[in-house]
Amino acid sequence: PQAHLEMVETIKEFYEFLGDETDIKIFKLYADGHTQKQIAEHLGFKTHSAVGKRLKKINEKRMAFLAMKLFE
Repeated sequence: PQAHLEMVETIKEFYEFLGDETDIKIFKLYADGHTQKQIAEHLGFKTHSAVGKRLKKINEKRMAFLAMKLFE
């Protein structure tokens, strides 16, 4: 139970770290197994490549967040 609560808190912190509501939606959909094309259609992007670019930036932020958490 404690580990689960800590994981939920860390996820909330990551969403705050991302800051952008669209990026959070993209991350959640991708984590749930949706393709870039499906995410683009769901969120109204014109192309899936726009989602790919966002995912790249999200991943960079994810890596920075994880590095930051390691040094807490």
